[in-house]
Amino acid sequence: MSVYFSKDKEQNYTFKRFFSDSSFWNQPLPEMPEIDPNSERWISLLKSDPSGLNVIININEWTIPVYEINDSTPKYKINFHYLSDEEKTNWATKREHFGHGPGFGPEVPIPDHALPDPESDAHFAVIDREKNDCLGYVGVQKKSRWFMGIEYRNEI
Repeated sequence: MSVYFSKDKEQNYTFKRFFSDSSFWNQPLPEMPEIDPNSERWISLLKSDPSGLNVIININEWTIPVYEINDSTPKYKINFHYLSDEEKTNWATKREHFGHGPGFGPEVPIPDHALPDPESDAHFAVIDREKNDCLGYVGVQKKSRWFMGIEYRNEI
């Protein structure tokens, strides 16, 4: 089950489901589930990660803070994150920068109180229940302006 907790102004936490009840994330696995024929290929792709560091299960660290947004959430211009030679090696890319994913404009919604995970991926997600939308932000930095490495969008 995929869940998160929402905190109100009085610092009270409320349990919430991140995805709808009908989402595959919230379905129990059968006792003998059908295994996807591409599973071996996916496992081999995970094993081929050049750094050997990016396949982990996050329980206490590297978790993704989730914030709720709506039409009144402030929007900010996001600047490209230009990659160092070390980052290009770690990410196995020749790209000069990371930045806006498909479907993103130059500005994205970010709650004023949002903070990324303190680990090096600096990740957080925002959900808009009215639009049935989840936006993920990776490599988030706020200096005098906002910077992000990667943005992605999923339907909830």
